[in-house]
Amino acid sequence: MKYIFFLISIFCSLSTWASQNDSVYVGGRIVDAVSLRPKADAEIVATDSGNVHRVTTKTIDWPKFYGIPNDDGEELITYSLGLPHPGKWTLTIRLKGYDDQISLLNIPAKQYGRKVSTYDNDDIKIYRQVQKLKEVTVVASKVKMVMHGDTLIYNADAFQLEDGSLLDKLIKQLPGTKLENDGRIYVNGEFVSSLLIDGKDFFSGDANMALRNLPAYLVKNVKVYHKAADYAYLQQRDSIEKKGDPLVMDVNLKKNYHDQWVANLEAGGGTRNYYRGKGFAMRSNDILRVTLVGNANNMGDDRDLSDNEGWSLDELTTVPSKIQRGGADVLWQDRESDSYITSNVQVAKEDKDVWNTQHSINYIADNNPVATRLRNDERDKARSLWWNNNFVLPLKKLYLEAQFHTNIEHNRNSNISRSTVYNNYDLTDDILDRLTFPSDTLINIYRQALLAKQRTFDMGLGVLGKFKSPLTGNLITLQTNGTYAKTHDHGYDYALLQSTEGTDERLLSRRNPDRTTHIGASVDYEVRLRKWKMNLSYDLGRDVRVTERRLLLLEDKLDEAVASHWNMTDLDNLASSWAPDNTNSYWYKETAWMHTVKGKIEYSTNGNHFLLSLPLQNKRYTANDTRLSQIVRKSFLFLTPSLTWLSPKGIQFVYKMDVRQPNVTNLLDLTDTSNPQYVYKGNTGLKNEIEHQVKLNYSGRKKKGMQTYNMSLAWNISPLRIVNATVLNPKTGVYTITPHNISGTWNSTLTMSYSRAMDKGQHLFLDVDGNGTVGNYASYSAFTAEGSTLQRSSVTFQEYLANAKLRWQKSNFSASFKLGGHYTAARQHYTDAYINDGGDVSYTLNAQYLMSWKTIIESALAVLTHYGYTDPMMNKTNWVMNAAISQPLIKNKLTMRLVAFDLFHEIKNYRRTFENNVWQETTRNTLSNYFMLSLVYRFNKEPKNAP
Repeated sequence: MKYIFFLISIFCSLSTWASQNDSVYVGGRIVDAVSLRPKADAEIVATDSGNVHRVTTKTIDWPKFYGIPNDDGEELITYSLGLPHPGKWTLTIRLKGYDDQISLLNIPAKQYGRKVSTYDNDDIKIYRQVQKLKEVTVVASKVKMVMHGDTLIYNADAFQLEDGSLLDKLIKQLPGTKLENDGRIYVNGEFVSSLLIDGKDFFSGDANMALRNLPAYLVKNVKVYHKAADYAYLQQRDSIEKKGDPLVMDVNLKKNYHDQWVANLEAGGGTRNYYRGKGFAMRSNDILRVTLVGNANNMGDDRDLSDNEGWSLDELTTVPSKIQRGGADVLWQDRESDSYITSNVQVAKEDKDVWNTQHSINYIADNNPVATRLRNDERDKARSLWWNNNFVLPLKKLYLEAQFHTNIEHNRNSNISRSTVYNNYDLTDDILDRLTFPSDTLINIYRQALLAKQRTFDMGLGVLGKFKSPLTGNLITLQTNGTYAKTHDHGYDYALLQSTEGTDERLLSRRNPDRTTHIGASVDYEVRLRKWKMNLSYDLGRDVRVTERRLLLLEDKLDEAVASHWNMTDLDNLASSWAPDNTNSYWYKETAWMHTVKGKIEYSTNGNHFLLSLPLQNKRYTANDTRLSQIVRKSFLFLTPSLTWLSPKGIQFVYKMDVRQPNVTNLLDLTDTSNPQYVYKGNTGLKNEIEHQVKLNYSGRKKKGMQTYNMSLAWNISPLRIVNATVLNPKTGVYTITPHNISGTWNSTLTMSYSRAMDKGQHLFLDVDGNGTVGNYASYSAFTAEGSTLQRSSVTFQEYLANAKLRWQKSNFSASFKLGGHYTAARQHYTDAYINDGGDVSYTLNAQYLMSWKTIIESALAVLTHYGYTDPMMNKTNWVMNAAISQPLIKNKLTMRLVAFDLFHEIKNYRRTFENNVWQETTRNTLSNYFMLSLVYRFNKEPKNAP
């Protein structure tokens, strides 16, 4: 019905000007600036630049005008304006109860090489008049979220947050939204590709910089929508095409905080000598935005862990470390041209001490389960600097974008580990200390120590230009980019391998300088013909990598070197007299030329959009390794087609074929024996890896109950996959690893999510999400002497995850209850028996109460049950309780907050994974329970000119 009224309005408007060759029809909407709902009976007066012509019209409610019932509930209120000629026009909008609004309109004479006869104008927002009323007291519930077309809008003021809360805590409360530990955001099951501030990039897309630094009180609303690229104004796109744009979350700040500095300063200290400090400052207006951030803590995490929003122990754990970070972000934008410049710099320093114990079971093809127990202590020191810049210049017929980045990193690492390979299931913690030779179950004991330092520098420059052809009006894209990276890795590796066959002890000095350069260029030509759109592009790239490994070997007097001189300075002095390891040292140069010709065809009809992409790639490699007698040349040619269908009913179908060539170093006829525990061999007959991906997705929204829902079914099939075939020597416990091609790997995943308001007042929300995966891993392995025939192994695995959350908020009380479950299982084909199966179940209850004097009390209780671990110490129920109390002081400028984390001292850092026939369970150190008192001071909290 929407299109019927659109055609009627065009016919009525054009009938008067049909005889005028230069006449232009303009259509659009006048909308309320807050609700974004279209308004009827708004008067529109259009005058041209010379005040020669004056045209008047009104917005019309078309169903009401024609007396036709509007069954679908969509508001079809538009205006139709017939102008005698294109060019610059001034629109004046008047409506009772609203301020007069003036909007500038510039209609091109030609667009896409054709004369413009119709022009679709953007929505024009009008603002309600401010009326002075007698003082009254109003008690009302604020609307938490509204839907406007494909845009979901959350009202930040409707969510109850304590003073001092940051953006991440607001995002966690948004219905239908899930925030992961690493900053990834999902809305209605769909991944959010970018987190924007006022529609613009923030710290080069680093979502955590906004989530963990931006104060929540600055936020007006949060919008979720599909955002077109900055150059989309050069293209004529329909609504179905726009649904293929990436999903973004746009955080809009309150305008009455503009043109002044707003700042937060937090400092806190607690038990176990834990501390945290954080600073944030921002000044923004319509032209310039400047942001400064910084934090320092010895907890390894700058999140507020007291709210206990995690579904599992995995999400509540963090490895303690000393962190110091700082950054600055600047955005400048021009009001008239919409051009902008962004520049940001980040510096970081992190010192981390990690210990972990790991138990894994490798099911060899002939059903010989081999267990490995590992204990590892690692110390890392990392220093880094990032600088990113972006310049965008959108002109009338030309779009330009330039990007530049540079990165400097300096890392130091020391590692001491001890592991054993054996053939039984003794899982006691002291097994690594008890096992000695001779032993019926022990295969080997492996001790390793490492000292290393690494320096990395990389930089890159890219330029993109899009413009319309002066002859045809079609879009042409030119792009070029280049990168340079240099890494120097220097270290010492001590290894001691003990087995029934004897002892292998060695100390290696290694230096690995590595340089990589890339140059690329591409051209793209677009043709549009009615419902068809065609693109033809060509990409050219050249990569050059030069690397070297210089190994020096010490096989005697190891006790003195390791015990008395185990530091970089002393070892550097000693290594000058060591013998070179010529077998595993090398100089290597790899050159790659990449040519890609891509044809893309798009077709739209009846609201359906089809996209067929046919990229043909040719990659030619030249490899020169000093361990080989001749240069190796390899060439790969493959087609990777994809097909996409977008339906107006919310259905999306995607098919994609991926072809990945093997790493050239894996194709070399070489054997690397530098590591006594793992021997690596190349495979000259290795072929391309092929994978077929199919995805069917259905999503939608309903205004009733603010419902959002999503269901996705995905299949991945690999008829030819590259796997690392492993041969375990039963006498020495040494693995020989060789890449091979294999078929039979596949998986299928069903994902669902649903969210809705359970009452009209939007006090109670329900969020449900879950996914299930079934698949098969195929691999090669053998438990025998080297050179024996590999045996094929297939393992079917299952993984299911389900979560449900109820959140209630009204007046001064809010609460949420969450139920989560996770189950994993794997079954061997040749024995038809479960390798292992296990799961986790979690119950979480959160409550928050606003008392008098604006005191807020929070409490969170999680009950997490684990079962199916091979280590019985992990099969238990953990009770995790956090609590916090906060009190604003000094007219809400200062907030005092007391946090109690993990009151019962129950959090354990467990991990469980299964891949390639290996079931692995890991325990790591984690943040211990603590109490912390912190103070948060807000500068200029009260906005200027606040109503």
